Amino acid sequence: MAIFILEDNKLHSKYLYDLIKRESNAQHESLYIFHKPEELLNQVALTSGFHIYFLDIHLKNETEDGLLTAQKIRNLDNQGIIIFVSSHTDLALQSYKYFVNALTFINKNDALSNFKASVKKCLDNYFANKNQFIEEEYLTIESKNSVFKVNLARIHYFESIGMYRIAMIGDQLYKNFYSSLKKKSFAKGIDNIHMGRNSNEHYLK
Repeated sequence: MAIFILEDNKLHSKYLYDLIKRESNAQHESLYIFHKPEELLNQVALTSGFHIYFLDIHLKNETEDGLLTAQKIRNLDNQGIIIFVSSHTDLALQSYKYFVNALTFINKNDALSNFKASVKKCLDNYFANKNQFIEEEYLTIESKNSVFKVNLARIHYFESIGMYRIAMIGDQLYKNFYSSLKKKSFAKGIDNIHMGRNSNEHYLK
């Protein structure tokens, strides 16, 4: 269980960090703050449980960088709570095009009391829902260009479909990516996948 902040303005990130820390003090959550999307994504890939994300949208002149980061988070975590925090209210509607199922949008320019209240409501939602979270076993896939998690129970098998290209096939699941089956280096925990051909078991092909 963890709380993630992505914000490239160090003053605002410190304020948001301190605010969340005060509001979540009794909950003993891990609280991470990042200024670069790739650093946040690397930590998400390593952290299991139910998470909440406070994401700035406009990062270092990249107008929709926070939205793209939210899409990548969804590859790793399809249950976590995503909140966009930005002064660019025009981007709030843009977020729907990315299909990341964000909880809400918090305007940085809101009155301080309103801003605090919005953050608290998001945290209250997170703490209420985390008790209903059911831990599932995930496989973390590391390909040449991305990192993502897949529910282990959904995977039937992997197969090579070309030079350095693998297909992952399962329940309503088909995804292909660059890697090699020989070293099995593309997935953390892949040794736990059963080597067989039974349709009810996991196997490598």
